[in-house]
Amino acid sequence: MKASSPTFSTIDINKRKWSNLSSANFEEERNAKIRRSIQDHVSAHANQSLVGSESEPATNFFPRQVFDSKDPSARYQMTTICCLHASVAQKSYGSEKRFLCPPPIVNIQAPQGDSKSALSSKPQVTMSVVCESGDNNNQLGQRSTLEDDHTGTFRYLYVTGSAKAKSFQLKLQVYGRACLPNGFISNGSSEAEEGVINTADLPEPYAVFDSAPIAIISKPSKKTAKARNVSSCILAGSLVSLFNRINSQTVRTKYMSVQDGEFCAKNSTWSSFSITIVSNSAGNPNTPSTTKSHHRQSAAQSSVPITYGSEIILTETATGLKSDRLIVCKVENGRIQENASGPICQMQKVALMSMERSKDGEPLYLSAVGNDHQVGRYMDHSSSTKTVLKYQPSTITGGNIDIMKPGSDDFLCWTIVGISKFEYTYFESLPADSESHHPITPFPTLMKNPVYNAASHTLELVVSNFYSQIGDQRSEMPMNVWLGSRGPLTTRIIRRSVSGMEGNNVDRTTLLVELPQGNIGATPEEKSLSLPLLFVRNHDGITYNSRATVVFTRPEHGDRWSVSMA
Repeated sequence: MKASSPTFSTIDINKRKWSNLSSANFEEERNAKIRRSIQDHVSAHANQSLVGSESEPATNFFPRQVFDSKDPSARYQMTTICCLHASVAQKSYGSEKRFLCPPPIVNIQAPQGDSKSALSSKPQVTMSVVCESGDNNNQLGQRSTLEDDHTGTFRYLYVTGSAKAKSFQLKLQVYGRACLPNGFISNGSSEAEEGVINTADLPEPYAVFDSAPIAIISKPSKKTAKARNVSSCILAGSLVSLFNRINSQTVRTKYMSVQDGEFCAKNSTWSSFSITIVSNSAGNPNTPSTTKSHHRQSAAQSSVPITYGSEIILTETATGLKSDRLIVCKVENGRIQENASGPICQMQKVALMSMERSKDGEPLYLSAVGNDHQVGRYMDHSSSTKTVLKYQPSTITGGNIDIMKPGSDDFLCWTIVGISKFEYTYFESLPADSESHHPITPFPTLMKNPVYNAASHTLELVVSNFYSQIGDQRSEMPMNVWLGSRGPLTTRIIRRSVSGMEGNNVDRTTLLVELPQGNIGATPEEKSLSLPLLFVRNHDGITYNSRATVVFTRPEHGDRWSVSMA
């Protein structure tokens, strides 16, 4: 009997050892799968695009060949969700509906052909306006199934509510598969109108995103803005949209876009353009520069207001197609003011003058003249016709505006508005083993630039939503931090706080990340190595792209690489 006691004790100890060993093996195997998945996604090409221009296409972060690869191990569930929208909007009053212009566009790039992926088929998205006051009971939203080009346009959203509101937000909800026909949604408590679905009747969304606050402005100012009021100005290097509207009729609105390598105007979709200063001279735009050489804006020139009379180049962000050099002219009371000066404001009308002249020596302006096409309520935007842009002179003869036909110069006038973007990239580093998918949001996001501490060789991060909820349980787990395929890295939580108004809380975590020591996997020829900062959700391997890059530079002496942020 005495011998039995040590026997039971030995079994208990062995069980605990086996349990700990099994857990360690599971973690090691799981991390190895995540490491292989990240290596498949993050290549040298991806690292190059990480430090590229912000105006490059969103899919450049990860190499496009991952989507097209025939190797099953390379086709993990990787998704980029991107929304482009105007930076400002006008409020609707009474029965008037001033639709957001240009209409918000959502694009979702997701892998195809994997039935277990949450977004493998055409997903459905809804978008609604969230007022600053929080009074959204009667706010109307729109639901749409993405088209074949993975894009959805929300052209029937407008802002109502308190006259004192200075901003609003867009709420984007993504559903794995189409759950309802296209139409409208409302969170009103009253009985819904015909064709309007109450949000309470919708299934749980796969992802929910909120835009940054969007400023509400009154009618576009006819006065020249002061340069110090930068918030209302169009800045060099920023994204803009330009649209042309005939006789102020919404149904006769065309948006500048690009198709088949040409600048064109479309009535159902639009493009964002990066606006670059070539020359910011205050000289007379009637005297075009005679030299063919020109200089692009320097870093010091970026983020400064663009003024009338400036020479600019428009670059379409998705294709990189560039316009000719253009001179921005002011339009006031339907007339082009070639000698105007001062900063360009949001939603002001401009004319884009060519550097060339007609045979008669008249100025030529970029024109959207062509056949008008009204837009159906749920028109497939990818099938719309286009009007190729060309240069035309003004119809005003001898400067006499009285003999001009109504609206005849409208084709030369473009309303310019700044564009904002929110974009999120993630992939499933552990292949899904079932049809059930947990929501991927809230999305962990860096709230400020990471700070490197050379003395401790650590990175200080301030992250929102760093903790994720496990299934339907109330327990939470912190994210794992990876640098490319190096990870999980050792982290130490400094503090965590929750702030904000009820229903709009911000979960903020400050943490220290220990960076790899010594060899970081670079080849002897590599002088530097750029690694993306990733957050990995612990319980299912969802990997989030933080949009930050850590650059390691090989030292001339010693073992420790120098570290900087890109």
